[in-house]
Amino acid sequence: MRAYLNKNFEKQYSKLPPKIKAQFKDRRDLLLVDPAHTLLNNHSVERTYPGSRSINVTGDYRAIFGWLHSPCTQGCGARMQSTTVCN
Repeated sequence: MRAYLNKNFEKQYSKLPPKIKAQFKDRRDLLLVDPAHTLLNNHSVERTYPGSRSINVTGDYRAIFGWLHSPCTQGCGARMQSTTVCN
């Protein structure tokens, strides 16, 4: 899988402390390998952000993302798009 980042995400991400950036990269990599991993707390935020999901980056930070097409763990090349990091 691949992650595509949008402009809003990149702008917010650039302002984060280095420790949070490193934690995001670890969580992003984990999401791409195992979207159901319990550390991520991957859950829908459909009501607030239609078509989006959220994962835990740290105790205070979340990443909201959307799948470009259905996630697949069998190597089909599913891709996700990160949309924002929330504090």
